[in-house]
Amino acid sequence: MENKYEVKIGEWVQAGFELLKTNLWLLVGVNLVAAVLGSLTGGILLGPLAAGVVLVTLALLDGKEPKPEIGDIFKGFDVFLQSFLYMFALVLISIVTTLVLSGFSSIVSLVLGTLTIFTIFFITDGKMEFWPAVVRSYNIVKGNFLPFLGLYAVATLASFAGSIACCIGGIFTAPLFYCILAVAYRQYFPVGSGGAEETLTIDAPVSKPDSGTPEKAKEEKVAEPEIELKAEPEPEVETKPKSTAKPKTKAKSTAKTKPTAKTKPKAKPKTTAKPKTTAKPKTKTKAKAKPKAEAKGAATEESAEKSAE
Repeated sequence: MENKYEVKIGEWVQAGFELLKTNLWLLVGVNLVAAVLGSLTGGILLGPLAAGVVLVTLALLDGKEPKPEIGDIFKGFDVFLQSFLYMFALVLISIVTTLVLSGFSSIVSLVLGTLTIFTIFFITDGKMEFWPAVVRSYNIVKGNFLPFLGLYAVATLASFAGSIACCIGGIFTAPLFYCILAVAYRQYFPVGSGGAEETLTIDAPVSKPDSGTPEKAKEEKVAEPEIELKAEPEPEVETKPKSTAKPKTKAKSTAKTKPTAKTKPKAKPKTTAKPKTTAKPKTKTKAKAKPKAEAKGAATEESAEKSAE
């Protein structure tokens, strides 16, 4: 119910003053370090340093032990990127509005600061990213914009009250801005919530009528095992035909392999053993013997001719 946040300006401003009084020197020192380092770095470190100031302020408000020190401001560098993007967007928009709408730049800055009043708290305490933190803050403020606008305006004026009276006094009143906003933030989001929804949403009033109907819950519990018992025989019937079908396919496969065993193609190499036809050279020798017989016949003919003569 983000449109029903109640704004208690007087109570939160008073609580912010009390927080500043009890931790004056620590908060003044932290804000001085942030102002000096932010100006020396050209505003690049304004985002992480502002995150460090918020972390120290929340730790003091929550009463954490050990008590935070000035050096804890550098814990804001754990969310360097997201806090840098947040501060960069604010500075960029303020510059653009000053150039385009010079007469309304202060009004635009006031409205923009109101809509993003809790963004830096969501980034540091809730470890949210830049844009989701902006949307979260916007959703909280939009339903109750005018009271939040008054809270932001009062916190801004209170932080500049010392500088209006005396320039040196601004050093002591500047921390009041984050003190007031820290009190308002903790009013909605207690310690450990991390900027999550209010704990009131966890009450779950729907559970009450459910507890008044235990019989229905019992009936549902009894019906569940009946469904499970009916489902048990189904897998048994499915598994049996599958198991019987597999051996049949195996028998077919063995039948196919038998003809391959009968056809022994490797028996043909026995025919290669026939090359032992060494008889062929014998025929050659016989052929050679024929010329000898012919020679003998020729010799007998010659002798016959000689005898005839």
